[in-house]
Amino acid sequence: MPAPATPLSFQVYYRSDWYANVCDITTAPDSDHQGFYVYRYGPSVVDGSMGWQLIQTINSTATNLTSEYITGNEVDLSKPHRITAFNAEGESTPLEWMYSPPPQSDPIIDLAFTRTGSMVVLTWTGTLVNGDAWTVKLLDPAGYGNDEISTTTENNATVQTGLWQDRTIEVYSTQNPANLASLAIPHNRPDLTAPALLSVIREGAYNTLTVEFSSDWLQSAHEEGLSYDGTVYYSVAGDDSSSFSNGVESLGNSQFRTMADVPLPPDGEEYQVTLELTAGVFGTAPRPMHVLANAPVSVLTGMALTLFVGATGAITPSVLTIHWTVSATPLALEIETRVDGMVWQPTLTTEAINGQFDAWLHGKNDPTGLLDQTGPLDIAHGYRYSDGKPSQGTSLHTVEARARKAGSSDAWLEAVMPAVLPLRSKYYPFVDWTINRQYANAVSWDSPFFMGTVPVEMRREWHFSVDGEGDYAVEQAAAWLAQVPREALDGASHEIQFTATLINTVDSQVISVIPTANRLVSLPTAADLEIPETPYQTNLITEYDGSFSLVITGLSSNAITAVNDESGPVAFTARNVGTNAILEAIELPQDGLTHGLTITVHRENVLTGFEKTQAVFTAIKMSVETPASPNQLTAELLRQATRQLPDQVRLSWPAGLLVQLVAVVHGRLLILGYADSTTNEVMVEDLRKSLKAGSGLNAVRFGVRGFALRALGSVVLSNEVLIQALPAPPAPPVLDPVINQATFLEELFDEQEVDSFVPLADVENIVKTGLSKIKTLLAQGGHVSLNGFGIFKAVWKNGERQANFTFDSAFKRSVVEGVVIP
Repeated sequence: MPAPATPLSFQVYYRSDWYANVCDITTAPDSDHQGFYVYRYGPSVVDGSMGWQLIQTINSTATNLTSEYITGNEVDLSKPHRITAFNAEGESTPLEWMYSPPPQSDPIIDLAFTRTGSMVVLTWTGTLVNGDAWTVKLLDPAGYGNDEISTTTENNATVQTGLWQDRTIEVYSTQNPANLASLAIPHNRPDLTAPALLSVIREGAYNTLTVEFSSDWLQSAHEEGLSYDGTVYYSVAGDDSSSFSNGVESLGNSQFRTMADVPLPPDGEEYQVTLELTAGVFGTAPRPMHVLANAPVSVLTGMALTLFVGATGAITPSVLTIHWTVSATPLALEIETRVDGMVWQPTLTTEAINGQFDAWLHGKNDPTGLLDQTGPLDIAHGYRYSDGKPSQGTSLHTVEARARKAGSSDAWLEAVMPAVLPLRSKYYPFVDWTINRQYANAVSWDSPFFMGTVPVEMRREWHFSVDGEGDYAVEQAAAWLAQVPREALDGASHEIQFTATLINTVDSQVISVIPTANRLVSLPTAADLEIPETPYQTNLITEYDGSFSLVITGLSSNAITAVNDESGPVAFTARNVGTNAILEAIELPQDGLTHGLTITVHRENVLTGFEKTQAVFTAIKMSVETPASPNQLTAELLRQATRQLPDQVRLSWPAGLLVQLVAVVHGRLLILGYADSTTNEVMVEDLRKSLKAGSGLNAVRFGVRGFALRALGSVVLSNEVLIQALPAPPAPPVLDPVINQATFLEELFDEQEVDSFVPLADVENIVKTGLSKIKTLLAQGGHVSLNGFGIFKAVWKNGERQANFTFDSAFKRSVVEGVVIP
């Protein structure tokens, strides 16, 4: 098979969605190739010399490849590239690709604008190349971001900008943002002047200040849709301590109004009113001043009460009429009443009128006065449904009234009715209680009740005492025994009394408090009411979707308060099937662990208040979910190893998963490390240490797989990368034969005799004496250090004496390297 033919075409470009350079390759249909080598002209990573550097190996037999990844980014497009096709026989002749910069649009000149209101029309001169456009951008002077208004292929554009601030507009070629022109658009807002204050009107008894004014610049803000408001300062003698800030109402044609209720000024004094306006970024207007004269002084001069009672002499209809006179302008009156000499109660405040006011005692729309009892006198004194008098006959009461100018400290002007007033109501409830249920354990349920219907605006409250002691509230009629003192639960008879309270929910006024008759009740013993602990059985059901259901026999689901495992609460739903509680949708992590569930069961007798909390235990063994693996791994050889530098390979994959990185070397799987979900690239260095020394170039494939506790995903392998192994180690040196002790000592003695001129007998004696002392010292537990060799010593281990020798580091190195260290 010959070397493959040169590819027909080759193009390099940048893909923004990959953040990388890619290439397209086309070959002849009958091309016999196994892949392509991609080169880029540039410096060598080894020695810096310029030349064609291999940057990517693409293994593919396809004749058309689109968007194949190559290293680098868009800045590398300016460098020449070439490719070759390869197969087992070699490479084809290279096909080169030279970078050619795209044509650029002409610079913009003569940028100008005209404006009508908030619309700005831009014109400029410039010529676009094919595929380019003009981008118009409006800059924000406040620095909150710049808005791209539009793109166009014409030499003009219309934009809208606020009239209240200076703006800058930029126009530039979309393909070449550096080719831009800018223009400052000055603001067109009106001058800020004080508004003309037209009038300040005081209305009503309490006073409504209505401030009307005109303002051209506020009208401009209104037309722009800006927010605006006004603050009115009002005072006597120029004190600005009182003010109100309300929304400003547009009346049209630059006319505006704001208003609020304010207290009356003191008699004989005047308001001083000033107005301050704020409108968006226009700023704040100065205050125009206006003085509002007070109304003429008016005082209450007379008052009287009359009562109209129906011709039949019935309790209702009854109308209380209050008559008064004033000295000048109409007054608003503040009226209080009292019944039978009791406490004065605020009853009503009238409008600023002069003449009379009619107060309906029992309601305007009820001919009998028994239903719609909403008159001021009824509400003020709590006579809406009962006055606490006996249920028979008609109760007559004396009513007094007094009045004064509303909001003043004038003296009260009092009036007494010439006749008594019937305030009798139809409603006075009758209450009682009875034993209406028996239980097998002798617990009596004593249920209070009302005779008759209680109106919807009434609230019933019950309390009870035991043997005349305590005031125990009854929240539910079935639960009253829960509040009985435990010492009273002795199986004996006790005296029980209920008290009924009827409360009006409209004004929280107590209508009646009615005690019932005492009754003797045989209370149970506390021991009979205790809840025993019940043995429960659990049965685990595994659902098809990996969730679990737990059946607990003999238990109501309402008694289950919580389910927990070792890490905290576990979610579940509960329901009842017959006498069993079913816990469904129990979700646990698929971590391969056994989870111990603690089910908290709480049973309570609402009648007695006795309760029992019990724990039910069960265990669930979880399987392990196989983690997902990335769908791609790319291995890129960045450099081969040198004597000083290790080899380096870049691995990249799609981020988002916790992964384990491996390498396949000589049929073995090496674990390189792990990466979290935020990482998608690592550098692997010095893999040659895992290769067989002296094996030359080795084909290595890297792998990535999903990783989780106790589980691994499937391995996704990369392309092959050729890595140079370490050179073969040198042959071991030839060692001399072992010298036994006798020969060694004999040579040592001879050398000392020659070198030191010491007689042989003395040398032997010195050496043997020294060795004997060393042996004695070591036998007695001491140690001997010999420079260049190590330390001899005796050690105790497991109660026995043992010999030990620690080599000197220099001695180790000399043996390994074959060098004698003096």
